[in-house]
Amino acid sequence: MANDPRDALPDKLHVYTGTAIDVTYDKKRCIHVGACIRGLPRVFDPGSRPWVIVGNSTADKIAAAVELCPSGSLQYVRKDGGPAEVPDAGNALLVSPDGPLFIRGQLELVEPDGSVRKETRLTLCRCGASAHKPYCDNSHLKVRFQDGARALPKDKLEPDHAGPSGLLRIEPQADGPVQLSGNLRVLDAAGTVAGTTTGAAFCRCGHSGTKPFCDGSHEKAGFSTA
Repeated sequence: MANDPRDALPDKLHVYTGTAIDVTYDKKRCIHVGACIRGLPRVFDPGSRPWVIVGNSTADKIAAAVELCPSGSLQYVRKDGGPAEVPDAGNALLVSPDGPLFIRGQLELVEPDGSVRKETRLTLCRCGASAHKPYCDNSHLKVRFQDGARALPKDKLEPDHAGPSGLLRIEPQADGPVQLSGNLRVLDAAGTVAGTTTGAAFCRCGHSGTKPFCDGSHEKAGFSTA
């Protein structure tokens, strides 16, 4: 969304409290897809201050709207005894056209210091320009990143099988690709299943000739994650 008022918010975790549910917002991870706004506009209204009005709906409806957020910038904590978010039954990665990697499932993100974050929804940069690596921050729009709209390389994937599940470990490599380990279904830009993998390195420098997979081009390009 152009000139979104949320862009003026400080770079910190914002907490919006309610009687039955609390909602947190991480501006650095938001790419303004607008799924929350379309899902529950009376609660998620960028034109209001605060922009999240927890008292305008029920905890169940707010939780459902938060779970639509693909980047994980929105999270919630139930205070009424309601259920916490349950990861999707199968791990799935969608390669968006000229944009980031959308990943959902039972995720484990390894931080640069070696600590681990449990996640259910992530949007990861693959243009190389994000200021908040490994997360996408919409820099692909500024640098006009293009992936050539090519079909996904079949030699990197196995035939599809039902319900890839279990823990998916996501480990960004310093000055290199993001390594994914675990059962994963990979979808192309049209949302069509291209195949599955249990371990693959995905390009995040933007230069690979085998996008979305790494081909070592980060070394020649001098890609830095610092």
